[in-house]
Amino acid sequence: MKAYAMQVDKTRYTSATQRRIMSNIVSIAAENSPRKEALSAIFEELQLLCPCAAFSLSIYDPIGRRHRSILSQGYSKKNLDYLDNSYLFVDPAYQWMKRSGKPFFNWESTEFDYTQTGSAQNFWIPSGFRGGSSNYLTSRKNLYVGNLHISTESPKYPSMEALQIIDDISPVLSAFLDAWQEPRAFLDELKPGECAFFLDYNGDMRAVTDCHCCEMNDLHEMAKSAVSAGGRCRGLGVLNQRIPTSCWYARDEIIHAVNFRNCSQGILVVHKASDFPKGLTRRQAEVCSLLSLGMTSHQAAEALELSTRTIDSHVEHIFDKIGASNRIELAYFSITEGLVNLGDFTKYARGRVF
Repeated sequence: MKAYAMQVDKTRYTSATQRRIMSNIVSIAAENSPRKEALSAIFEELQLLCPCAAFSLSIYDPIGRRHRSILSQGYSKKNLDYLDNSYLFVDPAYQWMKRSGKPFFNWESTEFDYTQTGSAQNFWIPSGFRGGSSNYLTSRKNLYVGNLHISTESPKYPSMEALQIIDDISPVLSAFLDAWQEPRAFLDELKPGECAFFLDYNGDMRAVTDCHCCEMNDLHEMAKSAVSAGGRCRGLGVLNQRIPTSCWYARDEIIHAVNFRNCSQGILVVHKASDFPKGLTRRQAEVCSLLSLGMTSHQAAEALELSTRTIDSHVEHIFDKIGASNRIELAYFSITEGLVNLGDFTKYARGRVF
């Protein structure tokens, strides 16, 4: 098979080395490797273009409105904490870059002596650095996704030519960085009355800025337990889901519809006050929840401290309201219409194989 060769603009990349580096980076991006592995390979290529003593690639999280370094080398924890926090607001060169609309700077391209700034005097020079730069990274759609910070042993590096090449591959880097694209899109679609919080796959909760729902700590804990339980069971009922896409939760007699929306980095949990579908009562919803989790009438009766006959009576009334003729149809309706109780799922789905 004939090897594919990317066409690189030879008028922009004048050396064979530059053209090869650009081709290699695009090839790495097309290999669909895990994010950290691909980014590490890209930085090996960039080191050929721009040897550096330290670098940090940071991602912007629009949910928590904060930055976090996801790949770094050569910086101390103190320096990384500064880069991810205060630096973005107090460093005069970074502020100058944003005011001027420039996507990058190095120590020699600013309108002032960068060596006299607080950043250089308190962080970079004491760490042995004599030069450096920042690139403001944007996606193909020109959305801000993060920063690339580089420190070197000479104020002449990185060169402006190297920084221009990094800016050219910004959309490639951004494709790996913009991990919050999905939850951000979901947040943009929130309806009046809806609140949200984010759970990453480590079980850590991130509050969504401007959502004031999150005094509901019991809901947070139940959602964490549901995600954990979902990871240990094969599926849920007839839909073969690890966790229900929607369920319900009661707090102070108010029923909340709770939706789990899968994202590449975790799960966005969206909830709002709601009513049960088809005019179902709370007791009928409780019966639907337990039966959809695979319980028999006897098991549901024990869980609700009712008689089996009472459960069967509720089932008949539920059939009439939802138009079901058997318990498989009842389970399907319950799962698709959010009638799984969040507390039931965390209590009874853990370790269960359906």
